[in-house]
Amino acid sequence: MAASLIKNVIKIGVAGGALYVTIDQGVWSLDGKQGARTLQSVASKVAPDSHVYTKEIPEVKNVTRLMEEKWNRGVQDTFLWMDDAPSNLKRCGERVKKYFS
Repeated sequence: MAASLIKNVIKIGVAGGALYVTIDQGVWSLDGKQGARTLQSVASKVAPDSHVYTKEIPEVKNVTRLMEEKWNRGVQDTFLWMDDAPSNLKRCGERVKKYFS
């Protein structure tokens, strides 16, 4: 009982401390400049080379366009396969028959 109570008090203390530090550093600030400064500060201390990775992240419009293209290509391939299903199934059946022969 006491060990469980101590464990829970420690968890609450760690969570409360983390919340205090993030509020103190301005993570929850509505000011975008403050958030950018905080991000730069954390990135320079935690992972100095993280700026390399953030520059490699594509823009949302590019990701959206690529997802649409991939989705559309997947739909087209599915319907093309379904259109040619009889010959595809025949070919698959022949391969299975040949494999087990």
